[in-house]
Amino acid sequence: MIRMFTGRTVLFHLFLLLLFFCPGCSSEPDTLFSEPIQACSLFTHDEIETFFGTKVDNPPRETHKVDEQNGSWMSMCNYFAPETNQSSGILIRPIAKGRSVDQVYDEYVAELKASLPDYELGTISGVGTKATWDGQTGQLTVFEGTYMLLISVMQPTKSEEEKLAFCKQIAEAVLKKL
Repeated sequence: MIRMFTGRTVLFHLFLLLLFFCPGCSSEPDTLFSEPIQACSLFTHDEIETFFGTKVDNPPRETHKVDEQNGSWMSMCNYFAPETNQSSGILIRPIAKGRSVDQVYDEYVAELKASLPDYELGTISGVGTKATWDGQTGQLTVFEGTYMLLISVMQPTKSEEEKLAFCKQIAEAVLKKL
C-alpha cells in the first residue's frame, strides 16, 4: 500500500524520529553539544519570501527544544505561503562533540533503513560534507561540521529537480551562517 504524506506529516514524523534518535547523548552536562541556534534566525521570513516569490505567513511556526540534562537541542522553523500552497521547513540539531560527520551520517542512514526497509535515499554532492535527498518527501538532509540540517519543501507545481535545487539554495544560505 502506498501512503501519501503531506509536508506537515513528514515534518512531524521527522521530528519524532529525531527526538528518539539522539547520537552521542549522555549524562555529561552542556559539554557534548554546541550552543543552541534558533532555526528561524538561519533562514528568515524575508529570505523565504524572496525564495518563494510570494508572501508567507508571519510569524513562522517555530519549535525549539533543549534537553537540560545533556545539552542536546533541536530547532525547527516552518513557513507556509497560503496563496501558492507552498511550504518549507528547516530543522537543525547539533552533532555531539567528538562524533564525526561520517559516523552520524552512517547511523542516520542505518536507522532509516532499519525502520523503513523500502526507503530510497539519494546521495547528493555539492552541499555540506554529506547530504541525502528524498524526492518523495522533498527533504534534503545535510551534515556539515557539528550540525545536521533537514530542509524540506512542498511546492505542488514544481518538479523533483526544482525542489532539490530549491532545498540546496536554502542549505547554502544557511551553511554560510553557521
